[in-house]
This record gives sequence, C-alpha cells and structure tokens, in this order.
Amino acid sequence: MNDQPSIFNRNRIFFEEFLRKTNQKKNTNNFLVRNFSAKNKKIEILSIGAGSGEDIIAFLEYLKSKNINFKLCYLDPSKTSFYLFRKKSKKEKLLKYISHVKFNKFELFKAKEKFDIIIASHVFYYIGNWKESLSKLHKLLNNNGRGFIFIQSRDSDNFKFRKKFLRYIFGKNYNEKFGEGLVRVIKRLDLNYNTRKIMSILDMQDTVLRNNKISQAGKKLLSFLLRVKYNNLDNDLKSRINKYLLKNTKIKNKRRIFKLIDNCIVIYK
Repeated sequence: MNDQPSIFNRNRIFFEEFLRKTNQKKNTNNFLVRNFSAKNKKIEILSIGAGSGEDIIAFLEYLKSKNINFKLCYLDPSKTSFYLFRKKSKKEKLLKYISHVKFNKFELFKAKEKFDIIIASHVFYYIGNWKESLSKLHKLLNNNGRGFIFIQSRDSDNFKFRKKFLRYIFGKNYNEKFGEGLVRVIKRLDLNYNTRKIMSILDMQDTVLRNNKISQAGKKLLSFLLRVKYNNLDNDLKSRINKYLLKNTKIKNKRRIFKLIDNCIVIYK
C-alpha cells in the first residue's frame, strides 16, 4: 500500500489466492444490495478502481435481475484488469450496461456527468490526497446520491498483521491506512456520512508451517498480504511471521483464520 506497487497488478495469482480464502467480496456485495437506492428511472454508477469486477459484478447482476435500468462508468488504471472485467461482463451479459471505460487514477479522472452511486472498494489505500479526493467524490454525486467506500478497520487482524510486518519490509516510516483515519478527514470536510462495520474471515490455515514447510497456497497468500514475494524474505523474518500467525490467528471450524473488519463509509449528497 502507500506508494508501493500493488502486487496483485504484478502477479494476479497472489490476489486470486486471497479471493479464494475470504468471503469479503461476497459481504461487500450484500452490503451494496441492502443499502443502494433505486428511486431514479436510470441509475448512473461510477466504480473507482473497479479491477476485474471482484466487488461489483455480483451487484450489477442483482440490478439486472431486478430489471433496474443502470449504466456503469468503469475507472481503473490497469488495462489487464479491464480485459478480465470485460470477459466476466460478457459472460454475464452485462456489456450493454457499460457506458464509459477510463484507464485512469481517480485523482486524474474528469467527468461532465454526475452519478447516483459511486463505489470505491479498497482503493483509498492507493489515493494520496484524501481531502481532495473525498471532495471530488462528493461533487460527482447527484442530489440524493450515495458514495460507498470500503476500507479496512484498524481493528482488523489483517491491518494489525500488515502494520507490524510491512515496516520490516518497507521501512519504519511505512504507515498502513485504515478507515477510522478516513472518517476523520470526512468529519473535517463536514460531509454527510454514515459508517458501519462489515465482518468477514480470511482462511490462514495454509500460511503456518507444517513439518517446517509452508504450502504453495500459503506462500501466495502471504505474498499478497505482505506486498512482496514470500520467497524473497529472509529466514529470520519468515520465522517471526510464523510465530505471529501461530499466536494471533483464531481457530474456527478447526482452521486458523484472520477476522477481517472493514468500514463501509456511506457518503450522502
């Protein structure tokens, strides 16, 4: 995070391992379904950092199933992600609902139109100036529009793990971003908002040593969480990580897990 390149853009197999081990994306979709408003005849949607659709494809499928008229503006700096998103959209017969595609960062994004729904799922980690970006998001909303920002809580096991070990990897000045910090900026801007917690789990069973070895699946997951290839870490750090996981993972259904706690911040216009 911060200015470090996102490892799931460099090697998607690590990110895909994370997706296989968590119900976070399912819970994000469920939250969107429960909390969006369909008062308008046609809903204009902007998804910031939409990736390959992990967080929004299921939501779009729901809108389609309810015969809700909508258009999606897709925004992401990665063409690789878009090609995967397009492939998924084509499979689900959603292509006709995509109005614009922008290969761009949100800070550089310019639009004449406004939106009824703006979704920013786990992308504010990579946005530098929160004050400017939040103001911009609010301005891009139509009256009665809603912005949905999903971002980890400082109470999340994932946050605590990254906060500790990414400083070993990227230096003591590394700061892991979290939702409660974003809320402080929203308050200073005096925006109308609400925030709720979303509870998910991440299966960490494969990340601990067995017979002094770690599985390939475990290496992939840790590579995603730590933003570097696990094999490139020195043995002392690997030992510290294993001890931490043995002490701090919870046991559920005989498997080791992290409890993921996300803030969903809803901004109202």
